[in-house]
Amino acid sequence: MTAPASRRARRTFVVHCADLAVRDRTTREGIPVTSLARTLLDLAAMLSMPRLERVIERSEELRKFDLVALEELLNVAGYELDAYWEPERFVVELDVYETHGSHAAFERDRLRQEDLKLKGVEMIRITGPRLDREPQAIVRRLAAHLEQRRRQLAR
Repeated sequence: MTAPASRRARRTFVVHCADLAVRDRTTREGIPVTSLARTLLDLAAMLSMPRLERVIERSEELRKFDLVALEELLNVAGYELDAYWEPERFVVELDVYETHGSHAAFERDRLRQEDLKLKGVEMIRITGPRLDREPQAIVRRLAAHLEQRRRQLAR
């Protein structure tokens, strides 16, 4: 569950806190919920690939899946990003050799970073091996980056 402020859970479910964009919110039977696209994005960080694929398949079976909405959520300034914090205008790009292992991909990534910088979006890069090796340290540093970015934008 994602809520705009910290809440105490009375049941065995996880409560996430996030300042959601209007496009990420909807209602279901009068209950405020996250959009399917936002829910899929949140689940992508937690589920194994087979489980995520099954969730997407099920949403297609129910005729609820909206690829355009999902692509719009993932795109910033015309780019697909690995992780984006909209209020902070902050991007994390996962640099994994398997998906960035050519000269052309390397050049495109640098051009994308420049374009985002021109639009006021800050980016950091995290390598796949480092993510595997030190995930807690990355989370701490990411929190520090986000806090610093919030202070920058508040000026």
